[in-house]
Amino acid sequence: MKTCQLKLSIIQIILLLFPVLLMAQTDTATVEKETFLWSYKKEVAFNLTNLAQRFVPLNLQSFTTQPVALKAKFYGRKFGFRIDLGADVSSNANPTINRNSFHLSLGIERKKPVWKEKWAYTTGWMLTVEQRQDSGIAGIQKFFGLEYNINPNVQINTETGIIVGNIFDDFGILFNPPTSLYLQVRF
Repeated sequence: MKTCQLKLSIIQIILLLFPVLLMAQTDTATVEKETFLWSYKKEVAFNLTNLAQRFVPLNLQSFTTQPVALKAKFYGRKFGFRIDLGADVSSNANPTINRNSFHLSLGIERKKPVWKEKWAYTTGWMLTVEQRQDSGIAGIQKFFGLEYNINPNVQINTETGIIVGNIFDDFGILFNPPTSLYLQVRF
């Protein structure tokens, strides 16, 4: 009799817990297939800061803009490979000032939607090499960005970062303030 009651009690517990166990399961097919606006897309961004300063008086007197003129991003489902290029070969009226510089960064980026697919937060890591006049920067950069989607294919963004490495012939940390504005096209 006791074994029959024990078996019946075990069966009752299993039947009571079965719906709870079913509700705790997640549908992995829907989680893995979740895509974003940028999933499996390419993005190209252009630095618009100098153009924007001609129309809007931005207060950037104490900062120089970031040397990145072009960004190319190649996204998978969640992560993207990123290349940043920049060069300043402009001639100046004063021949004693040499403004020649070069910038190259390679890295990975991840975006997260923030609000209603209009705002996105970006973060990632990059290997950065930059030559400015007679000195340079070589290091690892952690960057953070904010992006606004004007429409699904056009965005405006800015970013900031911290570079750790050989900075101007000495090991150190360099903070890049968010002083540049980028127009980004997704295709």
